[in-house]
Amino acid sequence: MGLIECKYHKRAGIIFVCVHVRQDIINRKKSEQIIKIVFPDNREIESKFRYDKVLHYCFDCVNKYNFPSQNTKLADKDFNQFYDNTLFPPACCKCFTELNS
Repeated sequence: MGLIECKYHKRAGIIFVCVHVRQDIINRKKSEQIIKIVFPDNREIESKFRYDKVLHYCFDCVNKYNFPSQNTKLADKDFNQFYDNTLFPPACCKCFTELNS
């Protein structure tokens, strides 16, 4: 997992969220509804070394990019069809959890 320098949590793990959810995190505001796509890691390595790729986004992104409207699992090979670093910038996973749990 990558790290981010957070003004609230110092060094923290990253989570990939759409720009709208990231703006909510910056504004310290709970997001309306968050949808996620999980891309499970099915590599044949020890499970403790595997990590799933997860993208979190809002309904604006559902409408604008035709993303799934409910939580979904897709094959790892499909990740690049959805991920764009300008649409899904990293955010502090601790801030995300605090604001949206």
